Amino acid sequence: SMGSAGGLPGLSERIGKTDEPCIVSMQRMMAGKEGILSLAQGIVHWTPPPEAIQAAQAAASESTTHSYCADDGIPELKDALKKKLLSDNKLKESEVMVCSGSNQAYGNVVVALLDPGDAAVLFTPYY
Repeated sequence: SMGSAGGLPGLSERIGKTDEPCIVSMQRMMAGKEGILSLAQGIVHWTPPPEAIQAAQAAASESTTHSYCADDGIPELKDALKKKLLSDNKLKESEVMVCSGSNQAYGNVVVALLDPGDAAVLFTPYY
């Protein structure tokens, strides 16, 4: 649809009917309150340890951090996770995918497991 601001397109009906994201509602409820620790969107409420800062600085100077990696994650990280799953969880022959966030992980699962017309259950909170 066409909005009134200089002929720019307006919002679709679908987006107008979309509920406010739960994260926005929660932020509004927490505003101005003391003693609340939000774990939303990776907000950190403490200073990282010096060794983590040093590791991040070192990683920023490596050429491998300035390019895309394999879609399913850096092989060394995947191997380390597989070893952890075997030693700590006794899961043999595990396949691991490292994602940049829950949205990518969810999208990957949907594309891999669902076909058009399939039904799925989506629990809240969701993004």
